[in-house]
Amino acid sequence: MKKQTYLRRLRKALKGVPAREKEKLIEYYAEMIDESRERGKTDKEIFADLETPEQVAADYFNANEGPVGGLYDDYDRDRPRRRHAPRSRRDRYDDYEEPPRGRRVDRREEYEREPEYPRERRGGSGKTLVWILTFPLWLPLFIVAFALALSVFLVGVALVITAAVVTVAFFVGGVYMIVMSFGIISASGSIAAAQIGAGIALIGLCLLVSLLVGPTARGFGAFTAWVFRGFRRSGKVAVARSHGALIGKAAVGIALVVVGCGVGAFGMGKLDWQWRNIALTGEFSERTETVVLADHANLSVESDNLSLVIKPSEDGEAKLVFSDCTEFPKTFSCEDGRVTLNSGSWTTNFWENQRMVWSHGVFYSAVISVYNRAVLYLPADRIESLSLTVQNGEVRMEDVSVQNAEINSQNGYVSVRNGSFGNLSVKTNNGYVALEEITAEKVAANTDNGYVKLKNVVSDTVEADTDNGAISLSRVLGSVLRFRSGNGSVNGSLIGKTEDYKITAKTQLGSCNLKDTESGERTLEVKTGCGEIKISFVE
Repeated sequence: MKKQTYLRRLRKALKGVPAREKEKLIEYYAEMIDESRERGKTDKEIFADLETPEQVAADYFNANEGPVGGLYDDYDRDRPRRRHAPRSRRDRYDDYEEPPRGRRVDRREEYEREPEYPRERRGGSGKTLVWILTFPLWLPLFIVAFALALSVFLVGVALVITAAVVTVAFFVGGVYMIVMSFGIISASGSIAAAQIGAGIALIGLCLLVSLLVGPTARGFGAFTAWVFRGFRRSGKVAVARSHGALIGKAAVGIALVVVGCGVGAFGMGKLDWQWRNIALTGEFSERTETVVLADHANLSVESDNLSLVIKPSEDGEAKLVFSDCTEFPKTFSCEDGRVTLNSGSWTTNFWENQRMVWSHGVFYSAVISVYNRAVLYLPADRIESLSLTVQNGEVRMEDVSVQNAEINSQNGYVSVRNGSFGNLSVKTNNGYVALEEITAEKVAANTDNGYVKLKNVVSDTVEADTDNGAISLSRVLGSVLRFRSGNGSVNGSLIGKTEDYKITAKTQLGSCNLKDTESGERTLEVKTGCGEIKISFVE
């Protein structure tokens, strides 16, 4: 019999014993075995002298007048026995005498003859008075310690959850890529091989990352228990863990990663290592469509999913240039100054998207998005009103001047540089807004989630609004300036002096370097919910 086997059987036999009593008994017998080994005894001799775990449990229940299920009723229940295990090695072994050879040692005698320890005296009213008098000192320390412990606890929970989520993500992603490869294997074995290799590698990474979940959770649990015990060590006997399963699991994970990389490399080699070839998208070509402008020179452009760039036309003609492919042809229409361009490759239906992935490859949407770009060329001095609406994609306009411009993007940033406008309105739901070198009568920049950047903007009225993001200003000049940020700071520089502005500045959580004033030819209103206000004035 081995030591760990004996202690495991003892723990099982002591089922129903209070945890503290159980751990003391287990620790007692563990150290007894270690001491016997130090004296040169073999395991066979040690366990021949010791009682069986079941006998130890029966003796404990007899001594404490507890039932043992009738298994060991033949033992003497009347003789007195101590209720607590010894507390230290010194008390336990100072009176130990090596028995004569050939005589069976009854360890219960050693266990029983040690005296019980007296109960500790509890503190009286003096300790209570000390706690009350030192209340101003220990309360802040207690709050700091509690906040620190809570932070560590939250970090530990986050680490455990992160490791588990990453493990599940790798596994689901690997299985998904392998399954979806069978839909494209008949059309392109190379793409299928690249996807299968990537899937196998992801499953291997799943096994490797999962090795961190158990130790992370156990370590966090041990640390939490240590904190709740008042930074005292546990009396539990550490049970040795077998590392064979962990080594095997790591070996399998590494093997899968290596095999997956090899299969993926074979597939990518067949595709000439061009990532744009890892999806069936057909042939791409550049397509040019002429935009017929109406007499009133108002132009409206709408698109569902593409990145749009607006530039001045060199030949004086309005035209739209974009990439098109045979598998997902774009739809273009132009009527009465209204231009519509649909990408033809996106759908909001989940199952329709999965069908496209099955027949064209997992990475088809990534490849298509690279070619979902268009350039709109506009002639100078022929456009009075311009309206741009893009559902998913960024909008960039450079060196273009129109009387009225309205730009809207559902998901993507908007950038306007070097232009003159009567009214310029820019809005995006998710993305930043950047306006640079702008001259206008009125400028309005709005975003729900993103920052707003204004640089060298001169306008009678300048308004910037964001729900979640900062507002950055650089040499902005205007008669009426209004800036609002729900969660973010407002900082930068304005042209002029402090006394030129009638200032109203308010922040709920944050610092502010501006003071409200009642005089000034210009108006400056700044509001933030959570963020600082730091604005300087320059000449």
